Amino acid sequence: MSTTGPSGEDIPLEGIRMSRSETFWKKPNLPWGFCIYRCSFKDNAAWHKMLQLIQQHVQKSVELSLPPGEERTGLLEAHDLVIYDKLENFNGATSHEVRDRFNDWVEQLPKVVDTSETLERLIREHSERKNQTVRPQYGFGARFNFALFVDDICLESLVHMDMPVVKILYKQWGNLSPEERNYKIDPDWHDGTTEDEEEDVGWMYMSVIDYVDTYDLSKI
Repeated sequence: MSTTGPSGEDIPLEGIRMSRSETFWKKPNLPWGFCIYRCSFKDNAAWHKMLQLIQQHVQKSVELSLPPGEERTGLLEAHDLVIYDKLENFNGATSHEVRDRFNDWVEQLPKVVDTSETLERLIREHSERKNQTVRPQYGFGARFNFALFVDDICLESLVHMDMPVVKILYKQWGNLSPEERNYKIDPDWHDGTTEDEEEDVGWMYMSVIDYVDTYDLSKI
């Protein structure tokens, strides 16, 4: 994926480049890539096939976007798919439970900011906001705001769909209380309580071939 620069030139993978660039509050040359959570343990072969497809499409997408050279090599080497696949932790996990775990992982924010003073400032600015939904990690790009998870339906898509899918959730959607999570899902949908196709449930399906484009365009 490319965007257009101020002078009209195409800038391939600008979002990924920006997420790794040095800023006044973030360390340079950070890894990029989503966290992915395994929530179905019925088929090991399918799970590993899904991971393989993701890695293959990452390589293909980057190679199609950038010419051979140090930048392409560096971007491929910097890709880091963070995998969580312990049965005792994630078997049958819902999107809400995955978001809980992802929130825990995102607490590694001190490893990303340039100084402890920056971290203190971000936390202080967040605490001063009236809207407490958006967390300090909001400005740190796709890696700290979106996560992937794979359930039975996703693994079955390897067999039944030409382009297999995973589920991608948004961290800043917010957390539901245990009572709020105990809702009855509408029988015609995979999540949600209504028949409204526009209902926001905090996640959506994403084709594995769109991994790089989705990450690149998520320039929060």
